Amino acid sequence: MKIPFLLTGLLFLTFFDGWGQQQISWRTDNYAGVNSIFINPAAVSTYPLKWDLNIVEAGQFFDNNYAFLHNTNLPELYKNRENLEFVFGPDYKKEPSPLASGTVIADFYEGEKKRYAAGSTFVTGPSFLLNIGENHFAGFFTRARFAFGSQDIPAPFSYYPYDARRFFEPFSIDRFQGSAMAWAEYGLTYTYKKSTATGFLSMGANLKLLRGYEAAFFQINGDFEFTKLPGDSISGSLADIAFGFTNSAIDNYENFKPQVNGSGFGIDAGLMYVFENQSNTNKPYEFKIGFSLLDIGSIRFSENAEKHILQTRNAVIVASDDYKSLTGTESLDDAVKIFSRQILQDSLASKAGNNFTMWLPGALSLQGDYAFNSFFFVNAAVIQRLAYKAPSPETGNLLALTPRFEHRWFGASLPLILYNWQDFRMGATVRLGYLVVGTENLGSFVSRSNLTGADFFFALKFNPFGLNFGDSYASKNFKRKRGKVKCYKF
Repeated sequence: MKIPFLLTGLLFLTFFDGWGQQQISWRTDNYAGVNSIFINPAAVSTYPLKWDLNIVEAGQFFDNNYAFLHNTNLPELYKNRENLEFVFGPDYKKEPSPLASGTVIADFYEGEKKRYAAGSTFVTGPSFLLNIGENHFAGFFTRARFAFGSQDIPAPFSYYPYDARRFFEPFSIDRFQGSAMAWAEYGLTYTYKKSTATGFLSMGANLKLLRGYEAAFFQINGDFEFTKLPGDSISGSLADIAFGFTNSAIDNYENFKPQVNGSGFGIDAGLMYVFENQSNTNKPYEFKIGFSLLDIGSIRFSENAEKHILQTRNAVIVASDDYKSLTGTESLDDAVKIFSRQILQDSLASKAGNNFTMWLPGALSLQGDYAFNSFFFVNAAVIQRLAYKAPSPETGNLLALTPRFEHRWFGASLPLILYNWQDFRMGATVRLGYLVVGTENLGSFVSRSNLTGADFFFALKFNPFGLNFGDSYASKNFKRKRGKVKCYKF
């Protein structure tokens, strides 16, 4: 059972099924309304309209630094979809030959460093935000989400280093985990804004009722001694392995219907301080800075759930031949029994319970936004994932610098993004009236290069109608609010 082959299968099975990372260029727009609460609940304090209705918003994201498709992009793959074929990169390097039209090389990154693979899909349904007076914002939201990932795949599992490793040569790997989860969120949002001498401070929170549908996780807890054996087999000792999954989709895959298998609660919380424009220049504010905690919470899966624990200090062998007769997801129970028998010499000894807990992909974020005038802004944002010992479909780290043009009826931005502190890319977002379309990986659409993932999102909304073509609506709105003279006490 060659580990890189398993990882490769996971990556490419999800390559075209993974929707966005954080949609940072869209959520920091002053006209994002209720959609901005997912980067910072307090961000709505600079929303200039009376109310905002999200009809539908959806996004898809996948990225990794383990494998890639050579010299291609998404439009080219779509164009050749009828005769698309993949060539295994290591074999092609040994015997290169002309490639037929529609043939793409699937290869792997060289070198030994920790690898990651992460993806997410979300659909935001009917959601509403209401500006109550000047100091209160309240609303509700509905979302369906799916996320999977591992941010610390051990370096020895990189394909080429593993393939070149000699048989019977032990090596150690650090603890790591991989998780996947599908869930729904039903939430309430509230933000309070308080004026100060130089601007205003806003505090906001999203309270979320969580409904878990499907989940799976795999963990190696602590260092693990690993040995490569002939015949695509492996050996290991000092094992402390935990894994779990829900089986409602597996048992009823032919007639699958979404089923709630768990529940929980979550919260997003944020602060934002806005330095108001103290001069006579025509801009809504000088600068704003925000801090937020995102996706703090968990789901306990207690229906159709299994948790397994495997612990051993003796050397055990996992032979791939034992699994060759298994086909399809319906064989998962048999695979678990075989795995348990290989590790513990008992096909049922690994089962440790009928429930497990999965944490949301938690993160903390810092945002800063500077207004040059009524139309041109630049935003800087950092998102840092929170690492848990418990299973969680971890999000990636992100640093973004986003210049944008902003008007009531039109907006555009070009985010410059550093993902996981190592991969640089450019995105693009366009807002036209009530429609928003964007990507945080523009290169996957417009340039032929090593394709490691893709990102795309859109939103369709509705809010108060008004024609203000000569000036930005935000500028007029903020100037009107600042028309009141503050009386200072000494």
